[in-house]
Amino acid sequence: MRPWFERLFRLFPNLQFEIYSMAISGYPWDTTAVVEWTDRATPIDGKNYVNSGVHVIRLRWGKVVSIHAYLDTQVLIDTFNRMATNGIEEAKAPPIIG
Repeated sequence: MRPWFERLFRLFPNLQFEIYSMAISGYPWDTTAVVEWTDRATPIDGKNYVNSGVHVIRLRWGKVVSIHAYLDTQVLIDTFNRMATNGIEEAKAPPIIG
């Protein structure tokens, strides 16, 4: 996940999350955390970005095994397209998988 977060913070250097609610259930060997949030940033193109969503995070013995993000992907796509149009090549780079 490190390369993914490195890219995220290059494109959104001052990204901040405001957490509204969090629910955790399960046992240490099978835990689910649900987090409702809004994130805000000024991407490197200088225009404000705001999005809201929910993450469902599965953990086994305190280690993340999956993350499902539910957010307004159109807001994110529009922001990446705007940055790419303004010459920020990394905004249109292929997804980091693996």
